[in-house]
Amino acid sequence: MVIEVPAAFVREHDPAPAVPDAGLPREPDTDVQAALTVLGRLPRASHTFADLHGADLTGVRGTTPEEIRKVAKTGATTRF
Repeated sequence: MVIEVPAAFVREHDPAPAVPDAGLPREPDTDVQAALTVLGRLPRASHTFADLHGADLTGVRGTTPEEIRKVAKTGATTRF
């Protein structure tokens, strides 16, 4: 599904979960931010969710954690 492309991009291009919070950038890279903005703007389909488990979403602009959770699966390893 198309939603998986930006989700996979975010998972593959964000800092590794092993990076301590103090070592994280204040904002995501521009391309990661753009992918997250796209995900945050997608209408919610009851059967389709992006997988953002383990993604670092610290400092994301233009969308809220609540908007992301509407279209994405997140978990304890997802940073906001």
